[in-house]
Amino acid sequence: MAQAHADPSRPPGYARLLRENPNLRRLWYGQVVSQMGDYFSTVAVMALLIERSGERAGTGVALYTVIRHLPLFLLGPAAGIAADRLDRRRILIVTDLLRGVLALAYLVTWAGGPLWVLYAATAGLAGISLFFNTARGALLPTITTRNQLMVANALSAATYGTTLAVGSLIGGVIAGVLGRGTAFVLNALSFLLSAVIIAKIQAPARQREASAGAIAVLGAMHRDIVEGFVAVRRHPALRGLLFLPAAWALGTGAARILYSLYGASLGLETMGELVRNPRDFGIAILYAAMGTGAVAGTFLARRMATRPAEDLVRAIPRALFVDGLGLAALSIVPNLAGAFIVLLIREVGYALWWTSHQTAVMLLAPDTMRGRVFAAQESLMTLALLLSMLTAGPAVDQGGLRAVALAAGGIIIAASILFALWSRTLPRKEPGHFSR
Repeated sequence: MAQAHADPSRPPGYARLLRENPNLRRLWYGQVVSQMGDYFSTVAVMALLIERSGERAGTGVALYTVIRHLPLFLLGPAAGIAADRLDRRRILIVTDLLRGVLALAYLVTWAGGPLWVLYAATAGLAGISLFFNTARGALLPTITTRNQLMVANALSAATYGTTLAVGSLIGGVIAGVLGRGTAFVLNALSFLLSAVIIAKIQAPARQREASAGAIAVLGAMHRDIVEGFVAVRRHPALRGLLFLPAAWALGTGAARILYSLYGASLGLETMGELVRNPRDFGIAILYAAMGTGAVAGTFLARRMATRPAEDLVRAIPRALFVDGLGLAALSIVPNLAGAFIVLLIREVGYALWWTSHQTAVMLLAPDTMRGRVFAAQESLMTLALLLSMLTAGPAVDQGGLRAVALAAGGIIIAASILFALWSRTLPRKEPGHFSR
């Protein structure tokens, strides 16, 4: 059950929240352990994939990245049904156990087996993780009070950035010193440890909603997305906000491929004679830059939490420009240290504009349509990400890393300029507020 707080009117800090809510503390421990294991493995998987793909490394990484995103489209409704109809704590335990077993499949490719085993394991882990994350999100409000929930979500976001930075760096060291097989085994063990921790959660009893069936759920999801687009058409301030993430995704989909390829290439150049697996080390360094920038950006974004929607919209173009500039700068950095710096700055810019954007949408969208607006936004953004990834992989193989980085960064910079011009045309209902 959610724990009573000494002063219900004030949200607690992170340390106090974890101390006073043992159920949340166990869920958070499970997140830390499993995400650390994830990044141990991700660094080793990407380096192994690049090494085995040879001259077609760009296409190989693109395929891997697309496989990790497809479950959002294919299994989202099923994961939602499971979270509503089944015991959420049991879903978390079962999915952790399944992931612990399936994660060992990477050892097959590492030992010289075919690449399709790596792709199949990635698809399976991505699908199972979707069920885990959906159940975790549904469980969180039932083990926290209303004041605790916002802090718990912020803690989860900060934990993501921290584990990305620390886990990737440690994973790169482990893969470089002890070998990739060790990283894969530690990842599998992390899921098993997470299951043991989560098993101690005492979730409150609840009424489970009956499901109308998968076909009905898919139909409802389609209607929600269509209604979201209709709602946006009625509110001028939401139009640009809806399409901006999709424009950004056209550039950043390529970035999700470039980071690993750049890290592997620069790691080989910088650490080729010093560590056992220099590609792993290089990828780990750039992933650590992402995590560090995300954490720093999260703390900076908290200062904007109380600003009105107009101020938030005005702040987006500058931060988005920094985001795109950081990606474009990858095309000219000469070494791993330079790449770390520009990616850290880029992730700070991303955290600032994304937080401002999401908050502005929440403030401007009508309460009765807010969920459908976000569904429409996610639909557009995911399609743009997939298109960018599928295009960027072969483009890297043909034109090289630096050309694709410059083009992808240019797309985001252009989006920031167009958004700045668009925001100046918005009508105002009263000083300081956009009209809906």
